[in-house]
Amino acid sequence: MAPNWLENYAESMELNVWTSSTVTSVEPDGDSWNVRIARDGSERTFTVKHVVFATGLGSNDGIYPTYPGMDSFKGQILHSTRHKKATDHAGKKVVVVGACTSAHDICVDYYENGVVPESVPSDVTMYQRGSTYVMSTKNGWKVLMAGAYSEGGLPTDVADRLSASFPHHFNVGLAQRSTKAIAELDKFHSYQLLTIERDLLDSLRARGFQLNFGIQGTGFGLLAWSKAGGYYLDVGASQLIADGKIKIKSGSPIETFTETGIKFEDGSEIPADVVVFATG
Repeated sequence: MAPNWLENYAESMELNVWTSSTVTSVEPDGDSWNVRIARDGSERTFTVKHVVFATGLGSNDGIYPTYPGMDSFKGQILHSTRHKKATDHAGKKVVVVGACTSAHDICVDYYENGVVPESVPSDVTMYQRGSTYVMSTKNGWKVLMAGAYSEGGLPTDVADRLSASFPHHFNVGLAQRSTKAIAELDKFHSYQLLTIERDLLDSLRARGFQLNFGIQGTGFGLLAWSKAGGYYLDVGASQLIADGKIKIKSGSPIETFTETGIKFEDGSEIPADVVVFATG
């Protein structure tokens, strides 16, 4: 549906869209710009008045950490930007380095798509290097969006103006109150853990998952604006962590890669066939 909508949008707006093309250079030429684009084996130069770089947050190759011993590791190492599908690594032991949105989504993909047989406990481990802000979307969106971006709320253009009218720093106090309200609601968002009812945040802490409440206690808002990461808006992965179906390793830096896995400074080791860096 999404590709069809995009094609229809381009046609309706009479946009000239080029895909599978590479911008090879952008150079100033007086009050214009010369833009060279390679496409289908040839190159064409456009002379234009304006150039807009709408390249998004995910347009690079990602942050790829380096650790001692990576060259000796006999398994596969890849960045989350190169992750395609979990079935590429069926039957493998997987460690996902990172504990925010991409890491959660990838771990769920591995768990749900048979990295190991269903009769065997899932061998997918999320390695958390630092604490993460987590909220349930069930409660969080109600607090953050109700009355504005919700059914029966304000017209979208009015909601947009209202949202844009608050400077980010002015929003800090509002976001702090909203974050506290969401955390209180999440206390009653029960997750089943070995027949014991725990709230969302306690169920994660019980598994060793480290939590925070965002920059200055503002939840995910300032995290999103400042670095587009550092949080997870729960749509199901937290239950898998609470159940132990996605394992958690935290509290110790990586010391080195070994031939068969990762060794940590606390002396522990995790065997791995595949390591995915979900590190931004």
